[in-house]
Amino acid sequence: MVVRNTLAFTKVLKMPYKKAIPDNPKTLGEHILRKRLLMRLLQKHVAEQLGVTEASVTGWENGRSMPMLHVYPAIIAFLGYYPFDTDISTVSGQIEFVRYNLGWSYERMSAEFGVDGTTVQDWFSTNRIYKKSHQRILSVLLKQSLSI
Repeated sequence: MVVRNTLAFTKVLKMPYKKAIPDNPKTLGEHILRKRLLMRLLQKHVAEQLGVTEASVTGWENGRSMPMLHVYPAIIAFLGYYPFDTDISTVSGQIEFVRYNLGWSYERMSAEFGVDGTTVQDWFSTNRIYKKSHQRILSVLLKQSLSI
């Protein structure tokens, strides 16, 4: 004798109330939460778009964790804007802007510039790049990042 369950199992997921949407997002997680709720998406759908787990999105939105740098370009594309307050008139601001838009670590950036790993961190902390060729490379990367 074969027993079959004829009851269909469904799980109902409710979207949060609109009052939970942050008006002035300050953290990256709040920016993601705001965009997700305005688009009426579930965390799993955002996770699929960003190529991460649903638990990652939950952690970011709740402020328990931060995204890894290589996910930043996908997050910026999902949001449709650059969510950080960065002064690109300074060298350190330009480095941060380029790194976040491209998802590069200091090591990856130093490899692209052909310098030692700590050199880019020195540029960031001293707010100065000494070689003209390195300044030109950063300028080109900045222009590319601004057009993204």
